[in-house]
Amino acid sequence: MITPFSLHPTFRDCWGHFDAYAVDQLQPAVYEPCYRPKFYKAPDDNRELIPPQSDLECALEITPGSIIIGFYHNLTTGVGGTSGLGTGTGYLVQVKDESLCHFLQRQPVPDYMLGNYNAGMPNLLCAPYPVTGNGRFSVHFWNPTTSTLRCELVFGVLEVCECLV
Repeated sequence: MITPFSLHPTFRDCWGHFDAYAVDQLQPAVYEPCYRPKFYKAPDDNRELIPPQSDLECALEITPGSIIIGFYHNLTTGVGGTSGLGTGTGYLVQVKDESLCHFLQRQPVPDYMLGNYNAGMPNLLCAPYPVTGNGRFSVHFWNPTTSTLRCELVFGVLEVCECLV
């Protein structure tokens, strides 16, 4: 079976490339009729700008039964960043699954660790993450810089839907 991921040259199976391994784990769910792709974003649009030396914690609800496949994120580090959203060294982020009291990252990570800069492709998780319980997540952002930053994180999800099969 060929997926759009496997057609992209940077997702091919080569020694030392992580994405090909992750795509192999995702492949069965991509064509499953009980899932449809959906994006979830944190924080809300009107809360994206975080003042210098401050933080923001926001709630995110993902439909239980869905599968998180990774993150879509643009680089915001450097002067103006590649997307022109900020200056400085970027921000830190940590995601917690409230239903399981489980952190997806052991400690806050720099935003550039969650980006995959291959033509808009997602930064895939090493294994699909099932959304259980009530589907509530908290996403905590820290802005350690001396300027206001636009902080956001988009989750790529295969959302469970009514199966027509």
